[in-house]
Amino acid sequence: MLADDVLGAEREELRSPLPQSYYAAFEAIDGDPNNELVEWAIERAREKGCRLVQLTSDKRRGDAIRFYESLGFVASHEGMKLELASR
Repeated sequence: MLADDVLGAEREELRSPLPQSYYAAFEAIDGDPNNELVEWAIERAREKGCRLVQLTSDKRRGDAIRFYESLGFVASHEGMKLELASR
């Protein structure tokens, strides 16, 4: 899944079998009881009286953007970033 978009294809290792580190990372995330789904986070924010949920996603991640739009998110801002070279 990580390698299945423009950004991931440049940095992930898509081979069979997948590197063990991928399985270990998924198991750690899946096994952590502190991880919840996006809809849970939205509902929790609503319960706490929040009036805004905001996230960022790279413009090149079309599938992710469509996913967030399906949850009701609307593109409303333009983000900026300045990368600094390491010395």
